[in-house]
Amino acid sequence: SLRSYLWAPLMVALAAASALALDQMTFGEANLIMVLLLGVLAVALGGGRGPSIIASLLSVLTFNFLFVEPRLTFAVGDTRYLITFAVMLAVGLVVSTLVARFRLQAATSRARERRTAALYALSRELASVRGLENLLDAAVRHIHEVFDGQVVVLLPNASDRLQPWGAVAGWAK
Repeated sequence: SLRSYLWAPLMVALAAASALALDQMTFGEANLIMVLLLGVLAVALGGGRGPSIIASLLSVLTFNFLFVEPRLTFAVGDTRYLITFAVMLAVGLVVSTLVARFRLQAATSRARERRTAALYALSRELASVRGLENLLDAAVRHIHEVFDGQVVVLLPNASDRLQPWGAVAGWAK
């Protein structure tokens, strides 16, 4: 969402302000990088993959601008920082990818849990009902709940043509 993309620069700015405060206490560049990457992690957890990629890029640019000599420019006085920038960007991208995968796995797990619970409820109800109409009614109701769609049972009529049985779940009349 747009809010997530707006959140990314704000979190990088907050991380940069924290890093600037730590820089006054001579905490060392590695620790400042960790603070900036913590901002990337916060964006990845709250905003998703796209905003965290933006936060990764902004963190690298912020580190270059605020902490690499000559300061307050995007010029790089020591080419060894190019490796630092590349590693910093790579770590930010890996973090965003891992968080995105974790979210997908969690969503998949929740969906699988819902399906398993629905199947269990269906099997319990099907085991306890008697008669074809009650059985079909329970099956239609549970399938409609699981898939949140239109469900119809087609049964052959006297002339061996298929026709809908009973109420059609999910169809507006």
